[in-house]
Amino acid sequence: MIIIPFGFRQDESLTTLVAYAARNELSTMSQILDEIRNAYRPFGIEVEGVATYGTYYRLRCGRCGAQLGSVGDKLMPGMAAQIVDEQFELYACGLSGCKCGYQMERARSIDPQRAEATSRRFV
Repeated sequence: MIIIPFGFRQDESLTTLVAYAARNELSTMSQILDEIRNAYRPFGIEVEGVATYGTYYRLRCGRCGAQLGSVGDKLMPGMAAQIVDEQFELYACGLSGCKCGYQMERARSIDPQRAEATSRRFV
């Protein structure tokens, strides 16, 4: 089944339709990757390079460059920020992130009260 995008005339060629779909897919992928980068940036985590097949990207410490893991780009809009926010306590306590402690420092500077409450609870 082919779904014709809104505003696309049925008399336009299949080549034009494929080009339209590719433009929108690339635009969406770029937007998701930008959203992922923006979500991790405050915690001092850089999203870089393709890890596998263009759907996973390496996470590196912004201070020392250590690899922290990878993240996939198959997220819905808004999910990256929510995921990173839900990991705040792990970063604030040093349970996630780099051994150099950069993510813990960044979490404490982002929200000192939340980080302090987390420290009392987990340590």
